[in-house]
Amino acid sequence: MANDLKKIYKKDPETITRTIDGELIVMPLGEDVGIGDLGCFHILKNKTAIYIWDLIDGKSSVGEIKQEIITRFDAEPKKAESDIIEFLYNLEKIKAIA
Repeated sequence: MANDLKKIYKKDPETITRTIDGELIVMPLGEDVGIGDLGCFHILKNKTAIYIWDLIDGKSSVGEIKQEIITRFDAEPKKAESDIIEFLYNLEKIKAIA
């Protein structure tokens, strides 16, 4: 997992987002998104998920994002790390980040 913490993600520039009733909808539309993927999107319903999305800037490592989440939300470090890595994996899977 140490390598995961060094990874830096950036948002796919062809991913669109919309906020509706306090929830953030993330939907990738890039050319590498296949026909079967067009129904793939993520609805970010909580403040932590939305904050992580905001922190994905192509400069901050996963470890830096983890520290920011621990500080801001007083999160338990191991739980924060596993939740963040799983969340980023899901965003990567739908091609919203790389």
